[in-house]
Amino acid sequence: MEITVCSHGIGAPGAAIAFEELIEAGGRRIIRAGTCGSLQPDIVSGHLVIATAAVQHSGYGRETVPEGYPAVADMDLTLALRQSAAESGHPHQSGIVITHDNFYAGVKTSQTPDYRILSEANVLAVELECAALFIVGSLRGAQTAAILAVDGVVLDARESMETYAPHRDVVGAAVEAEISITLNALRNLERG
Repeated sequence: MEITVCSHGIGAPGAAIAFEELIEAGGRRIIRAGTCGSLQPDIVSGHLVIATAAVQHSGYGRETVPEGYPAVADMDLTLALRQSAAESGHPHQSGIVITHDNFYAGVKTSQTPDYRILSEANVLAVELECAALFIVGSLRGAQTAAILAVDGVVLDARESMETYAPHRDVVGAAVEAEISITLNALRNLERG
């Protein structure tokens, strides 16, 4: 089975360009294997989140699709990830994430997402690219999905230079697990 690995950089607009170009080059399935910050106290560093949809809170979404357009992962590809994750035994959850543009917190504004409210609404995690991936997939007819390694819980301490620590062993092990889970999911889909 041939696969392509692409580093899309950070943020929805640049990632969307990579997704568009992958599809133009013939890609029909795109799985984002990345990282996220947890919005749930029981989803901790080293766990995995399989995104079923993304709350759009980015400029990319506002400029690309009508207001209210859902950013939803492909059901079959997401199910393949869920089955592969279950087989792996690695701790994981499936659900909604939020995609927004700002990684390191600035001053709180009326546009700043409220992580507590999102947590109460069962949004599992925060990240920067899933909504763009799901929108591009929907617009271009490609299957898209995402699996994310949790690198911290951001409810009490938002992302900052002091709290962001993605190079810990527990996060590295989760990234390795998500890569194996992704490859296994693709292999299972190819076998039919």
